[in-house]
Amino acid sequence: MEAGSDIIETNTFSGTWIAQADYGLEEWAYRLNFESAKLAALAVADHEKKTGKQCWVAGALGPTNRTLSISPSVERPDFRNISKKIHFFVVFVWSRMDVKFAM
Repeated sequence: MEAGSDIIETNTFSGTWIAQADYGLEEWAYRLNFESAKLAALAVADHEKKTGKQCWVAGALGPTNRTLSISPSVERPDFRNISKKIHFFVVFVWSRMDVKFAM
């Protein structure tokens, strides 16, 4: 931000519970995302306090290492793991919203 950026990122690429499950760390996904958003929000608040310049925190939704376009059964496209993807997005968004209320 000191170099002129108005937006900083949370740097949580592959911080999803879906991606972390590959390492047995899926239960840490919420905390990883919450803490990274919190740190970024604190950095923005500190910068705004020092400079008076408004800045923002950005966090991307995804990607994951799972696809929705392939079904385990060609005859049954309804077998796609959409509910897991929906759960991923809910956890991800909640972790960001909770930062807003924690600050």
